[in-house]
Amino acid sequence: PSGWQLGAHAARGFSFTPVAGWLFRNDFDGPVGILAVDSGQWVAGPADPQTLVAEELGDFPGQNLATDQDLKGLFIEGWSDSEGSFRWSDRPESAIWIPHFSTVPATLTIAGRGYTPGDHRLAVELRFGDRLAAKFQLDSKSPFLTARLPIQPGDVDRDGILRIRLNFDSPVSPASFNESGDTRLLGLALSELRIETTLP
Repeated sequence: PSGWQLGAHAARGFSFTPVAGWLFRNDFDGPVGILAVDSGQWVAGPADPQTLVAEELGDFPGQNLATDQDLKGLFIEGWSDSEGSFRWSDRPESAIWIPHFSTVPATLTIAGRGYTPGDHRLAVELRFGDRLAAKFQLDSKSPFLTARLPIQPGDVDRDGILRIRLNFDSPVSPASFNESGDTRLLGLALSELRIETTLP
């Protein structure tokens, strides 16, 4: 697909095959199913983790995806651009799609701070696909959201995508509280998002 910058990896002699909108690297004995996105970084392991050399995995799994501007394409809807150490959700419903091909046990780590000015309270639901994985209640005394959530086999769809959806019951704008001219409906300042697996 146009816009994908794979020069660094192509220069190393790897070839790439487009499959259903993703790119899979062909290596040694055939496709090993590693996905490349935007900057050319590897962002998902193969179906058989034992075929993967650890150094080829780069910074993923375990990479903090929350603020990497090169991976902004994972934030499908309801997210503003990275602001350095965090990125704001800016709609009542926000979606993140993470390619995840590994078959080994995995956990999603998520952390952030809710926008809860004054006495405002914010209820948050996090879903993996259609499954409700967690609920949170945030307010000015307890504004932080932190969780480690196991990813179940049925959470990843047939295309190898973990579709994360965050629902905010009452996001508000700083402008509505006369804090600034910012009219975005802020819910969560996401500071950490990682998938951690245990490779054999």
